[in-house]
Amino acid sequence: PDAVLNRFFEALPLGLKPPLSGHGWPRQEEAFWKLLTSLGLIDVRSEGERSLWLARTVVDLAPDSAEGQLNLGSQLYSQMQWQPSRDSLALDLAVASFEAGLAAQPDHPRGTRDLVVLLTDTGRAKEGLDLMVTAMARRPPRPGATTKRPCRWPIPRSRKRIGGSIP
Repeated sequence: PDAVLNRFFEALPLGLKPPLSGHGWPRQEEAFWKLLTSLGLIDVRSEGERSLWLARTVVDLAPDSAEGQLNLGSQLYSQMQWQPSRDSLALDLAVASFEAGLAAQPDHPRGTRDLVVLLTDTGRAKEGLDLMVTAMARRPPRPGATTKRPCRWPIPRSRKRIGGSIP
């Protein structure tokens, strides 16, 4: 897993390389590849059960993996959106998975955001807001993060819109 992550991080633009120690990815090879497979299954409707099974397997193999726990929380939350009958059990498990992932890696931005969204969507906005405020206080803004810079990549614009074309 470390060799794969090193190659991936080396390919990131602008020298964006997070420290490899404490990255939250599972160290066990089987858990690592199952996590990558689970993250790669995008269509929740057709592959949700397989992705959820993989996410649970990763947590069983590597319960201390922040990425594994956060992925399981995301998978459970996605399942709740497509299969509302799972709401009560999936909600408890999703929150517990996000909390376990954030306990292992407290400053994880995606995990924090996903838990805030889940809490807000389920009527627990006060908890979500408190979590966001705490996370923002721990992680000061980066210099230049709020400056507006021109986009480096062209953004394709559709030449058509409903009812006609744009001249």
